[in-house]
Amino acid sequence: MSFQVEWLVKQQIILARDSGEITVDLLAMQDVQIIELLAESRQNNLTHVIVDLRAVTKFPTNIGEINQYANTRKQANLGWILVVNDNRLIRFVANVVTQLTKTRFRNFDSMEEAIDFLKTQDSTIDWSLLVALDDKGID
Repeated sequence: MSFQVEWLVKQQIILARDSGEITVDLLAMQDVQIIELLAESRQNNLTHVIVDLRAVTKFPTNIGEINQYANTRKQANLGWILVVNDNRLIRFVANVVTQLTKTRFRNFDSMEEAIDFLKTQDSTIDWSLLVALDDKGID
């Protein structure tokens, strides 16, 4: 069980990658790191978050607990939260949590689909600052 939070596009898109068995405590720690990056991101435009859950083997299902620690959604400059995963249970839980919190949210099967979606939603992203996905072990 581990996670990593970093810039995919400096000050514009945050990439969070999780693997193994994820707990609510781990999600809370990840949430804190995402909020820290949101605080240093561009303030005049929205900053988006892509969460790559393709390597997750187990994910918490208690929606109340997850919702209790999901403070990222309260940040004024939060744009879209895009989840990359093909697990039906994880998709369901993510959908319910984001619907309850009225967060801009979508699920995708691949990083490419998530990035293509952002390209249609936010014309202010400077894609020349994109970190090479190959360097991150991502498709």
